[in-house]
This record gives sequence, structure tokens and C-alpha cells, in this order.
Amino acid sequence: MRLQTINLSRREKVLIIILVVSLVLFFIQKFIFAQRLPYYIQLKARMREETAELASTRETAGSLPVLKKNVEIAEMELAETKKKLGVAFDDMDSFLLAAQPKEPGVRVKLFQPMQEEKRGIFSVQPFKVTVSGDYPSIMTYLLYLDTLPAMTEIRELKISAGSEKLGEVEAGFVIDLFKIGVEGESIPLSDDRNDEQKILPQSRKNIFEPAVAVNRPEKPHEQLPQLSPPSPETPALPKVPDTPTPQKDVPLSIPAISSYTFPSIDGKSNRIALPWLEGAKVLRNVGPFYSVGSRKIAIAGREFGRGVVVEVDKNRPVVEAVMDLQARYSVLRGFAGVEDDTQNSSGSFVLTFLGDERELLKTPVLKPGAYPYYVELNVKGVKRLTVRVEWKEIEPGDYDRVAAALANMKFVAEEPAKK
Repeated sequence: MRLQTINLSRREKVLIIILVVSLVLFFIQKFIFAQRLPYYIQLKARMREETAELASTRETAGSLPVLKKNVEIAEMELAETKKKLGVAFDDMDSFLLAAQPKEPGVRVKLFQPMQEEKRGIFSVQPFKVTVSGDYPSIMTYLLYLDTLPAMTEIRELKISAGSEKLGEVEAGFVIDLFKIGVEGESIPLSDDRNDEQKILPQSRKNIFEPAVAVNRPEKPHEQLPQLSPPSPETPALPKVPDTPTPQKDVPLSIPAISSYTFPSIDGKSNRIALPWLEGAKVLRNVGPFYSVGSRKIAIAGREFGRGVVVEVDKNRPVVEAVMDLQARYSVLRGFAGVEDDTQNSSGSFVLTFLGDERELLKTPVLKPGAYPYYVELNVKGVKRLTVRVEWKEIEPGDYDRVAAALANMKFVAEEPAKK
């Protein structure tokens, strides 16, 4: 049986070709692009993120020997500084044990811990104290508290006449214990006064003292005013002298930020050098921005080994830091985001980089729980780099404080021109 030959016109052939091409394109779009393209885009984004993480890991691995050496140097310096300053503890148990009065004439009426506070990079535990006794014993006890081997500050000191016994006074004050991360053990103190000479040296230099030497007596009694007991006929109350009280002998306050460097949160010297962001020369630090030291930064569950953190809130919405680059670098790259310590905040932030007062990069709103935002900007020829963090409100949240983290920020040096 012979099939008939079908003769198609030119127009019919063109229509058939168009139909076949349309069917092929429909098949490709339906079964290939529609199903495979999203996976390809997702895989490419994941590969880009993993590549950045791999580069960060390689950089960290390459700097491990230097980091190990810096850690050893920092530990030696910390031990030497602790020995020089006489700082032995910063925990509540050791402080309460050491703060017990040795003078038999001092009676403690109240020694109550108050709400723990946050002052800059320090955690402060205040105690409300009320003691009574004769004036020389009270002054000796105040000097004794001021020379404890811990970072303390006596404030709101009020001395008034006592109501229990004639000739006694009552002192009320607040003493702050600054927690700096010294893992000290409880110090057992006996009733022997010689133990104080060994454990609590009276000649300790306070960390908050200025560079000028401060003369301190070896025995607190040498500077105490001599009070004569009141006669029965004239029961006069002891007057508080006009001389400075122990809390005014030394200016006790939170230490200022080290010149031209970011302060470190763990109390160690910031020895991280350039090209990391922490090693840049700081000309202005409003916040302040601080280095995390040996602590890691966590952004949406991803940990980073180094970085700079600053806290902003509704009452302090804008902070900034200015660094001196001297036009030595071409690129700055790293990650930014909300640190997981404030992941339940009702705030977020926008990060802006300015080079010589010219805007280089402005990020979108970085929210708590969001993945780290990769930052890369051209800083070629920039002499003064400004990093500005601006607080933004979102909903909902348990508080408004936000910890803005700049993690693994590294400068890439300007390559010298080839001759």
C-alpha cells in the first residue's frame, strides 16, 4: 500500500515550524526553568555565602599563630597588671567576705545588694551600706573598703549623729563593685590584722587613679582627726571635718577610653593590629564602639572570631566612630548585623560609611534575627573613614536596646604602583 504524498504549501510549513518551536519553548519553560531555576538561584546564593565564609575561615586560620602569640602576651600583661594593681577578685561572695569590718567599734546595720547596672563596658553591682560606731572607727572602715583588692567606688556618703549611743555617728553610703572578669577565689580573712597586710595591701594603686602619684598612709589611723570625747555636761555631737572624705581622696570613676584605640570588653589590651578594623587609629568614638576581645560575635546563629560592637537605643539613636586610614587602603569588607544578645529587641539599625565626609555605602535596615549582611566598599584614597549607626524602630520587641556588630571587618591594602 502506497502512502499518499502530502504537499504542503509554504505558509503551512511555516505554521508547522512555529508550532513545533512553541511546543519546545513551552516544554523548556514548564519542566526546566519553572522547576530548576529557583533551585539554581538558591544554590548560587548559598555558594556565594559559603565562599565568603570559607575566605573568612582561611583568614582566621592564617592569623592563628599571631593570635596565639597575642593571647600569650595579653595573659602575661594581665597577670602583671593584676599583680601591680592588687586586683584579686570581682565576685560578690569574695567582696562580701572581704568587706566585713575588722574594727570592733563598727556595727553593720545594712549591707544590701541593689539592682545590677550596666555602665559602658562594665557590669556594676552596687551595695547600700549603713554602719554605726565611733568616728575614728568609721573612718578606718571607709579607708579599709577603699583599699580592698577590687575595683570599687564609694558614693553618696552621708555621716550623721547616731541615735543609739552618745558620741557615735552613723554613716550611709553606696559602694559599687565593678566586674571586670577576674576569676578570683573567695579570700578567707581571719581576725588577725596581719592577714590584711598580706591579702589587702594598703599601698595598692587604684586603677582609677591618675598618673600622678598619690601619697597614702601605711596605716589609716595616721590621717584620722583626733576627736576628744564629749563631756557629760555638754553632750556635743561630733562634727564632720571639712577635710576630704576617703571617697574624695582619689577620683573614682569609670576609666576613659584608651587614646586612639577601641576599648576592649574583656578588660584586656586591644592588641589586634591592622588590617583588621579593631586595629585602626580611632580619632572619634561616640557610643562607644568597643572590641569584643576574646569573646565571639554571634549574628543569627553564625559566630565570628573578632569584631567591633556598639549599642544604640531609642534615647541614644545615633553613634559614630572616625578612623584615620591615611589613604593606605583600597577595600573594606566584612559582615554586619544585630548581635544575638539583643535578638528580642524592638529596634534595628542602619549602617552608613562616610569617606572624608562623602557617603560611600548605606545598608538597608538590619533587623534582629536577620542573616549577616555582607559589606564591601571602596575606600581607595580615603583619609578619614566614618562609621555611623542609626537606630530604627520595628515591631514587636521586649526592649529597645540594639547591639550593632561589625564582624571580621578587614582592610585590603593599596597595592604600590608598578614602575
